[in-house]
Amino acid sequence: MNVHPLGHDGHDHEGEVAIARLLRTGVRVASTLLALALAGSLISGTPLGDHLLGTADLLAGRFGWTSLVAQVGLLALAVTPLARVALAAGLFAKAGERRQALFSAGVLALLVLALVLGSVES
Repeated sequence: MNVHPLGHDGHDHEGEVAIARLLRTGVRVASTLLALALAGSLISGTPLGDHLLGTADLLAGRFGWTSLVAQVGLLALAVTPLARVALAAGLFAKAGERRQALFSAGVLALLVLALVLGSVES
């Protein structure tokens, strides 16, 4: 779907289109990876597991390629909102909207902190 960068109100919507494209792409990548992992698991009869796997175990191949693909898909799904907030902060900064850029950067920092603390806890 092609969206003209200028809306009917004359407002520049290029940033909104870029954010929408980023979100669609992130969800498509994550969905594709998760679907591939599920299909691979069903075909091979190898379960995906019910917990996050350690990086060393994944890279060593201890749980098979389906678990690796599933975990990368989940990572893509988790990173998509972070990328959206980072893009918004950059777009606000580019537009000279310093206050919104700072708020977006603060939200991004909190999201990254939550992600890091959540991964340390588990």
